[in-house]
Amino acid sequence: MRRIRRSVATSAFSMRSATIRSGGVRGCVRASPHFYNSEDEVDALLAAPEPHVVLTSSVAGRVVPANRNHMYAASKFAVEALGDGLRKEMTGRVRVTLIEPGAVDTDFADWGGTVLSAGDVARAVVYALDQPAGVAVNQIMLRPLTQEM
Repeated sequence: MRRIRRSVATSAFSMRSATIRSGGVRGCVRASPHFYNSEDEVDALLAAPEPHVVLTSSVAGRVVPANRNHMYAASKFAVEALGDGLRKEMTGRVRVTLIEPGAVDTDFADWGGTVLSAGDVARAVVYALDQPAGVAVNQIMLRPLTQEM
């Protein structure tokens, strides 16, 4: 099993190390409203050997579903804006990746039909982290083959 060790930023940019295995992610990182709020936190991020921020958005961050929770879509649009702005501000210094999964097998919703597994999403994260230092994978949208939205 391939292992990747990277320094990753938590929601307040405090640095920690996460081990990501191709079968799943240990040490999940979530964004929060105070994600990006001080120069000290940015300095800590820039001090990492290979700084890389991975944000989890959703297909709903690009397309507002007609019959689903619009507030969820709004929060994911905000994550998209945060990632895009951070990428532009930190170009050449920090890699920023937005992961945009479609229907995933979670307790959040009963999608019915074919859904992605947590492992599918973890493999997308591993793909982004596994690229050479000079390569930035900015967005990965993944969804079940049968999902229209």
